[in-house]
Amino acid sequence: LGLGLFLAAGATWAFFEYVVWATTPSELVGTWVVTEGPDQGGTVDFYRNGTMVAKVNHQGREGIIEARIRVEDKKLYVTTTHQQTGAVGTRVQTIKLLDDSRLVLEDERGMSVKMARAK
Repeated sequence: LGLGLFLAAGATWAFFEYVVWATTPSELVGTWVVTEGPDQGGTVDFYRNGTMVAKVNHQGREGIIEARIRVEDKKLYVTTTHQQTGAVGTRVQTIKLLDDSRLVLEDERGMSVKMARAK
């Protein structure tokens, strides 16, 4: 009986973790390294729960950007909150390429960022 309850609890958790709470496409989840474009050398971590953490070079210092994300069709919506003012802003980027090892995003101004999946 105890083993049955344990297995049922595990299956329920897995269902919620990988299906219900997973709002980010599985192909996008993981750590990406910026190989071309602004913030070259920085990293972006996408999580299943619809969050993102980017580590970028900001005038010689590491800057950290935390955001909520959502993906609709080929559009990536990145919503951030300014730490000092509390202002909320959303940027939309088009996913030009997404496969197992490469990610290419293009912003509203036509600027591209190329990334490679971290090993």
